Amino acid sequence: MARCPAHDDKTPSLSISLSGDSIGIYCHGGCSTEDVLDSIGLTFTDLYGKEDAHRQASYANKGEKARKHLNPFDIDLMVLKLAEADLEAGQTLSIEDQARVALAKERLRGAA
Repeated sequence: MARCPAHDDKTPSLSISLSGDSIGIYCHGGCSTEDVLDSIGLTFTDLYGKEDAHRQASYANKGEKARKHLNPFDIDLMVLKLAEADLEAGQTLSIEDQARVALAKERLRGAA
C-alpha cells in the first residue's frame, strides 16, 4: 500500500501488488490507473510496452485490475517515482519504504 500520487491522499489507498512478474495497481480512493501513472510521469506504454499498452488501458478503464509481465527495472523505477511523489508532497517515508527505495536504487545501479 502507498499514498496515491493522483489525489490528496492522507493515508495509503494505492494498492500495488506483485505476483511473480505481474503487477497490479489499484487506487481504493477511485483514481484511474491512468491517472496514477500520469501523476508520476509514466504511461501504460512504460509499463507494458507499445503492443500491450492499449489493451491494458482498456482493462483498467473498465475497472478491471490490469496485470502484465514487467521487467524488474520497471518495478524499481515505479518504487522510486512513488517515493519521490511522497517526498515532494511533504510526506515522510516509513522505514519499510526507505528500505524499498534503497533496494530499488541498488538494483538500478547494478543494471546500469
